[in-house]
Amino acid sequence: MGTGREDGQCASADIVADERERAVDERESAVDRREWAADERERLADERERTADERERVADERERAADRREGRLDQQARSIGQTVSGQRQRSYEAIDRARALLAASHSRLDRSEAALRRQDARDARERRAIESATADSRARLARDRPAQQEVLESAGDDPPDGGPAAAHPPSRTGQRVPE
Repeated sequence: MGTGREDGQCASADIVADERERAVDERESAVDRREWAADERERLADERERTADERERVADERERAADRREGRLDQQARSIGQTVSGQRQRSYEAIDRARALLAASHSRLDRSEAALRRQDARDARERRAIESATADSRARLARDRPAQQEVLESAGDDPPDGGPAAAHPPSRTGQRVPE
């Protein structure tokens, strides 16, 4: 049996441990909320990217269809003897269309790069979360181990003669376990 003082120390240690646990839980909850918000932002960005890609695909198809129609109209005009706009004008139009396609490709590349950067950020967040959890576990283990050893020693679990309890070292929980 422990004395009143030892019981008070144990209760005080339990209160401190509970407060630490609550603080850890609050930090973990805040991290979870931040991760959820980041995931939601990424999901929205991915959706915007899919929408933009679809718009570009539709625009590209419209452009190809316009080119085909223009080619057919020019061929029909020549077949009935009408003059067709000059080669130089056609070249300018082709250059304009190529520039529009390049701009669309550039936008697509920018979105792909942004998606990669979001993935890098997600990976970094996950790595930090793992490192933080590991550090918290190590700190908790280091903090709790001496307190558990102290409780065992003050409770008289170690007989002065080094008897059977001394033959079995304490486990991580502080209880003596046969090897």
